[in-house]
Amino acid sequence: MIKLLTLELDGTFDRGFKVKLEIRPDLNSRPQTVIKARLPANLELLTLYRQWQRHYSELEGFFKVLKDSNPQQITNSSQQSLVFKNCQEKAKLFEDNLNKWLNNSPEFETIKTAILRSGNNFRIWLQTDNIWLQRFPWEKWEILQNTGADIAIIVSEYDTLTRQLKNHEKIRILAILGYATDLRFLEEDRKTLDDIAGKAGAEIIWEKAPHPQKLNQLLRQETWNILFFSGHSASTEDGQDCEIQLTETHKLKIADFSFSLGEATKNGLKLAIFNSCDGIGLAQQLSREKGMALPHLIFMREKLPDPVSPKFLQYFLTAFTNNKSLYSAVHEAQKNLHDDWEKDYPCASWLPVVCPNPTEEPPTWHSFSNSPQKQQNWRRFALTFGLGLAVAMTVLAIRETGILEPLELNIYDRLMQLKPKDKPDERLLIITIDRQDWEYQDRMGMKRPTIPGSDQKRSLAGEALSQLLNKLLPYEPQIIALDILRPIAASQDYPPLAKQLQNTPNFISICKFNNYPQPDGFPPPPELPKNQSGFSNIVPDETIAGVPRIRRFLYQAKLDRTSPCLPPDSLAKVDSMSCNFKDYAPSFSLLIAKRYLESQNQDFDCNKLERGILEINIGDTHLGDWLQSNRGPYRTSQSDTRSGRQVMLAYRRIADNGSDAITKIAPKKSLQQVLDPRFNSESVREKIVLIGVTEPGIDDFLTPFSRNPSEAIPGVYLHAHAVSQILDTMTGKRTSIAFWNPLQEAFWVLGWSLVGGLLTWRFLRVKTVLLTVVIAVISLTGIGWLLFSYFGLWVPIIPPAIALLTTSSIFFFLRSYTKSVK
Repeated sequence: MIKLLTLELDGTFDRGFKVKLEIRPDLNSRPQTVIKARLPANLELLTLYRQWQRHYSELEGFFKVLKDSNPQQITNSSQQSLVFKNCQEKAKLFEDNLNKWLNNSPEFETIKTAILRSGNNFRIWLQTDNIWLQRFPWEKWEILQNTGADIAIIVSEYDTLTRQLKNHEKIRILAILGYATDLRFLEEDRKTLDDIAGKAGAEIIWEKAPHPQKLNQLLRQETWNILFFSGHSASTEDGQDCEIQLTETHKLKIADFSFSLGEATKNGLKLAIFNSCDGIGLAQQLSREKGMALPHLIFMREKLPDPVSPKFLQYFLTAFTNNKSLYSAVHEAQKNLHDDWEKDYPCASWLPVVCPNPTEEPPTWHSFSNSPQKQQNWRRFALTFGLGLAVAMTVLAIRETGILEPLELNIYDRLMQLKPKDKPDERLLIITIDRQDWEYQDRMGMKRPTIPGSDQKRSLAGEALSQLLNKLLPYEPQIIALDILRPIAASQDYPPLAKQLQNTPNFISICKFNNYPQPDGFPPPPELPKNQSGFSNIVPDETIAGVPRIRRFLYQAKLDRTSPCLPPDSLAKVDSMSCNFKDYAPSFSLLIAKRYLESQNQDFDCNKLERGILEINIGDTHLGDWLQSNRGPYRTSQSDTRSGRQVMLAYRRIADNGSDAITKIAPKKSLQQVLDPRFNSESVREKIVLIGVTEPGIDDFLTPFSRNPSEAIPGVYLHAHAVSQILDTMTGKRTSIAFWNPLQEAFWVLGWSLVGGLLTWRFLRVKTVLLTVVIAVISLTGIGWLLFSYFGLWVPIIPPAIALLTTSSIFFFLRSYTKSVK
């Protein structure tokens, strides 16, 4: 990226100049550094320039001799030697004095140091109202020569316009040759220039000493990209008034064709090159004309000799049409003038200078033509698509390694936390058992069996369970579900319980299959029919301080036929609508939901769970855990789960966050409260009654709402949310959380990757690019939240955000690099 240094000088040569330096990273940025200093008075420098100017003007007569004669015949003439020597000596004196003034002035040292620290990739804009400073050849300053920096003159007054780019097959250059321009060698130069322009897709229209009316018509009625004028002009010493000579009898002030020139700029004229006696005056007056706003000028500090003028245009066009920037093309033309022509035409390289409009980007050759612009747009689109595709594929490949999984799961949790609040599920009632309930059972003489291999007692005594059933059953709950392992026979605990379990068809208990510490798993109560038990195995994700986080639940598992959790009817009966599959066992929550809907005479359609399914099976061929391979945010194996069918657990968000968001899903009563004679048993009528341990540290799990282990919740609440989700899915109140397939996700990431590239190409200012990219990322997140909260669809956010930011960063770098090269 090319730094832009603006050097502002205000003052006079007899009193000195106030100097201000502003350093910007580029044209569209605000100054990052502002330094103020002074340059001392130096009338001698002005005198030396005016002496050189006088000697240079004396060369004009001698230039005519060169045109009329063979230069080799007069090379040794004393007249030529004297004239040339005087001009060259004054030029050398002026250069030395200019460098001494700029390099050795203590008051200017801070600015000189700042310019040196800017490196070798900067451009200087000189802004001053002093007409003589504008004439000075600042290119001869040693610092600029050593760094190769470009310098331009900007005037104090300027305007900008909205330009109407009209369609035209070729770039058009209008070349005006004013009165008294030597035309003898024009045909040869014209052929060369026409050839350069033609090869670059342009045409030059030559007009020799046109009448003012014709000039105005050409400017108004035709479309031009570049205007070239070569001829005589004159202005007052202060540069405030200027006129050009078109014909022997017609001199035009700028005001005489300002309207026509303004129309030409509106129609696409972006560059005007004036080779005349007093280009400074032209630049001053053109900049003051309202409604004209020529974006960029190239003028001559003094008039180039007629033979050299077309050579400058030839050098400039050769560089400019070969993708050189405007400044670089002028700089290259200056070097060629120095090497090829200063032997016969001293100081020719001093004369050309760029005068830009600070509000507009410098034109490039391709910016003149609509056809190349279309090609450039297609190339830009192809580059955007190609790079966007490459970035998207790279991000997707990185995603497959699982590196992004923690971030994606974290975003999933945030989306879950930001869901709209739900109401508690009135179909449920939760009976909790904690340390106080343990103590209550012990006080009441209820024997709690000891767990084999430890001195820890079980949470629920058989007598307590028996009393619960006696208390609840008369009030006709739809389901009584026990989320407490009870692999012991009632005869070892409380014998009357055995008959109760055998004769309570709406009682459901849990078991666990054998991927847990018990090699053979944990069977349900022996007295309970196997079709009244479901597994309670939880599918954990990451673990924090030994507490697993739960985002999904396994509602069916393919088990070995010896498993204690496999019901008898799964050995042969296959019914996809009822979720009965060969060798598949139902989960605790799935069995509760099925039995509840049956009691309500409502259909249970297992196919409704397919929307969010995370694993598939075809016949007896198991295709693996789809969740843990390429579905949703998961890309790596999370745990050693059995083959099964999983869905994400769509928690009801009851409170803001923390454990309350989960535990307030349904009314809660403690075991002691329920067994109290004062308990209102009507609260259990037609309810699903879940019984579980809620003592912290016994059966704890983290959820997407848990910020730390202290916000872990008991497992009975997980089952409550799972039951609520399945019931809502079956009754059409909610759908399971679904994911796109990998191809859809790939297109989604590609789309946002392209957005990043297009935004960066579309906007120029750094702050605008940053703002639009931030808005795009916010929009991506908002769309993800909207789809998740209201449509139950989780879409990737982290991968497309990374793709968007990466593509926009790469394109911003490429654009900045291309701009700096130009």
